[in-house]
Amino acid sequence: MFEIEFTFKNQSDFAFIRSCVNELVEVTLSPNHVLMQIALNEAVNNAITYSRQKRKGAPVTLKLRNDGKKLVIRIKDRGKGFAANERLKELTEGSACLGEGELWKDCGRGLFIMQSVSDVVKYNREGNEVILVKRLPCEKSRLAAREVAHSKERSSIS
Repeated sequence: MFEIEFTFKNQSDFAFIRSCVNELVEVTLSPNHVLMQIALNEAVNNAITYSRQKRKGAPVTLKLRNDGKKLVIRIKDRGKGFAANERLKELTEGSACLGEGELWKDCGRGLFIMQSVSDVVKYNREGNEVILVKRLPCEKSRLAAREVAHSKERSSIS
């Protein structure tokens, strides 16, 4: 179990800590960690982008907490926020699904990815802090997944 906080102002600052953050997510959620790493990166990219619109160099805060049952990721920027919970509701109800063309755009899929990967996605009232929650796999599931991975390694070696 752990709780850790990072503060950064731009992509190059985040790049400096990204490997540490990704390793924490991997160790916590392995073997199903990659999609959560992508969701976390989408949330960070949004925070950096929209925080800068209000004030260049405004800090972004990233907190990760593992309480033994779930991984909670909180990302807060100093931007003005947006009606995030309304957009999440639209995605959940299907009234704002992504069409074929939207799936291949460079932007606009972050909320969809976060919602698809996380067990819970919530924003604060202002829309400038996102909370991503992922339940931890039980130890039995982790051991079974590791055994499958090891058996695949052994079979590919022989």
